[in-house]
Amino acid sequence: MKRLENTVAVVTGSSSGIGKAIALRVGEEGATVVVAARRMDLCQQTVRQIEQAGGKA
Repeated sequence: MKRLENTVAVVTGSSSGIGKAIALRVGEEGATVVVAARRMDLCQQTVRQIEQAGGKA
């Protein structure tokens, strides 16, 4: 069982840098990730990466 399964994580600034790293990590740990940042295109890229790793965003 993943540590963050059945939780939701809202990660601001998740389109790049530390925010993106956190979003990817909590997604790997089983959380459903709410990606939030100013650039929609980069948010969508982060969502795709989370989903490709088997997470939910």
